[in-house]
Amino acid sequence: MAAPKTAEEIKSEIFEWLKKTKYAATSFESLPGGSANFIYRAKLATPLEDGTTDVLVKHGEGYMAVAPANKIRTERCVRIFYSPLAEN
Repeated sequence: MAAPKTAEEIKSEIFEWLKKTKYAATSFESLPGGSANFIYRAKLATPLEDGTTDVLVKHGEGYMAVAPANKIRTERCVRIFYSPLAEN
């Protein structure tokens, strides 16, 4: 298994991925708290249809955010609010 990505690598990858969606952000900051997932606040480049300008992004890896040596299953926290596959 490859070494876990750094928190900064994950943040950068998600920020880049969001650029291809309606959730493209002008700023993207890590939020404190939690232990299993990576949580971010994104300031949207373009407001959503309802006027929303900020969204929270929750991202899971196969390990705990605060303890990468501790493996976890991402299926335990899946609740899809947005799926990029719906845009294809």
